[in-house]
Amino acid sequence: MGSTRQRTVRLTLAAALATAASAVFIAAPAHAALRDYLCDTVTVLGSTGTGAGNCVPLNGAPAVGTVAGEFTVHGRDTEKFFCGTPESLLSGIALTPVSVTCLERQT
Repeated sequence: MGSTRQRTVRLTLAAALATAASAVFIAAPAHAALRDYLCDTVTVLGSTGTGAGNCVPLNGAPAVGTVAGEFTVHGRDTEKFFCGTPESLLSGIALTPVSVTCLERQT
């Protein structure tokens, strides 16, 4: 009868959807959760950089204190810089909303 065929089609569709969904999760970039700061202005000077004015921490970045590891500072004018390395114990200092200072900018 038709019920066995319908069940087979439903199981095949379910398996295809599960495979497609898992492919989407596997393809997600590893750096998607990089901690960020958004500030009015960004200034880069040699191996350091500063974001200043109305700085907002995003993606789990600390609002005040030392910042370890990697993070990004974005200016509202779309300028940005990357700071620190995964192993960095002290890669920046956050004093939001006033500023965020990068002590070892990635070049």
